[in-house]
Amino acid sequence: MKTSNLTSRSIRRKSAIKGVSPIIATVILISIVVIIAAIVGPWAYQLAQRATNQTGSQIEKDILCRNTAYDFVPDFGINGIDYDFSGPQSQDYLRAMIRNQGKTNLYDFYFEARINAPEGLIIKNFDVTHQSQKTRDDPLKPGETVLLTASITENINGTLERLTILSGLNCPPVSQDVQ
Repeated sequence: MKTSNLTSRSIRRKSAIKGVSPIIATVILISIVVIIAAIVGPWAYQLAQRATNQTGSQIEKDILCRNTAYDFVPDFGINGIDYDFSGPQSQDYLRAMIRNQGKTNLYDFYFEARINAPEGLIIKNFDVTHQSQKTRDDPLKPGETVLLTASITENINGTLERLTILSGLNCPPVSQDVQ
């Protein structure tokens, strides 16, 4: 008798421990998945959209830069560059003549000059004067040549070693050593 009494107790215990109904468990799991999707979904969508936009704009830039080519006109000054930093600021000048040899309109130029000065090697950036600057509305078209003049706002002492001309297209610049 003791064994049957023991068996009936263990059956009662097992029946007292009830599990969650399979339907309720399924509803809870689906609810958790929907909540996670609602949180992660917009983030993943924005991430994918940002990556697509960045890739697209990078491809456009790469295509634009492949069609960009400009260089110094060697017949002007020294290898396309004319400068004088020996006088006072009002008389210092820096000019460069470039030709658009590519297939893209060029504009928004600026200079980066490497100057051997008494205090050592310095790098100066110069804007192009308004009179000689090319703009999006009035670009340097393929095959055209322009004389760019730097806007010098300080007294420069030294010798120009290298001049780099950059454009607003952020494509590779063109550089020339001055001998």
